[in-house]
Order: sequence, then C-alpha cells, then structure tokens
Amino acid sequence: MKRRAFTLAESLVGMFILAVAVLGVLACLIFAQRAERQAANDYQVAAVARGVMAEILANLRLSQQSFQVSQSCPRSPIVSHPELEYQIDDSLVGPRSKKVHLVIYYKNQQGTPCQSAYWTEVYNAIQD
Repeated sequence: MKRRAFTLAESLVGMFILAVAVLGVLACLIFAQRAERQAANDYQVAAVARGVMAEILANLRLSQQSFQVSQSCPRSPIVSHPELEYQIDDSLVGPRSKKVHLVIYYKNQQGTPCQSAYWTEVYNAIQD
C-alpha cells in the first residue's frame, strides 16, 4: 500500500484559502468594532439631547412669557459635555402650541463634524 502525502502546491492552495478566510473574519471584527463605537457615540448624543430637550420643555411650561414668543438660541457648548454643542429654535405653530427644534453638533470617531436634529411640539394648556 502506497502512502500519498500532500504536494507543495496543494499545501499552498490550502494555506491561501485559510488566509482569505482569516482576513474575512478580521475585516468583520474591525467593522463590528467601528459600528459599536459609533452606536455608543450616537446613544450618548441622544441621551444628552433628551436631557437638553427636557430642560427646555420644563422652562417653557414654567414661563408664560417665553411660550408666547418665538425664540432662538445661538450655537452654544453643553456644560456637562464640552465636546458637544447645541442650537435651539422654536416657533409658534398656533395660539397655544409651539414647535421646538434642537440640533446637537458633535464630531464622530474619525473627527468628522456631525449633527443630530430633534424636534417636538409643545401644547400650552394654561388658560390666559
């Protein structure tokens, strides 16, 4: 009985196929890591935006004067997150409702400037 071993060409082809598979797995891992970092960044921006929006809405509900007038806040840094900036625009939609528009400015992991916009409509239930 004659033993047959792998030839050099067969070994090289096998190693090439294995190398391509390993590179494919590594590319998937790198992509997943970048996506995870971006998702964490987006989550942080959304959480900060919810906090800023809650503060804006609380101030609107407490002050009748600020509810009656359209206001705009220039681009300003967020005190608790100095790497983020925000801008607020609000406008009267009707006699008792106001649309509040909030934009959060930030830089992503690559340093590219980005922005996330949020808006809500507030109804004033207090009688004049």
